[in-house]
Amino acid sequence: MSLFAKILKNECDEEFRFIQAHVKSTLMDMVKAMMKDKYPLKSEGEITKMLEKVKENNIEDWMWQKILEKMYEERDAQELQDRIRKVIDDRQQFATNMKQE
Repeated sequence: MSLFAKILKNECDEEFRFIQAHVKSTLMDMVKAMMKDKYPLKSEGEITKMLEKVKENNIEDWMWQKILEKMYEERDAQELQDRIRKVIDDRQQFATNMKQE
């Protein structure tokens, strides 16, 4: 929705949605290949179920870390990993604080 709003406000090129869809598709292909490498004995159906979990925002740490390592130079990948870990830690701390209140 936010992408559509940005396109309407001319804050984003209309063609960007195609680029975004291509990037998502490429990332899912990478994740699928990584899963097949890590779990060679799993069936196609099991891999598909695992991919569905990733699509629901349940990606395992090793997956996103590997993706960053493949997509970025070492220094940039490390910086992004550090930022992502901080966001994860902050969210976990927030959730813990909310449970205590």
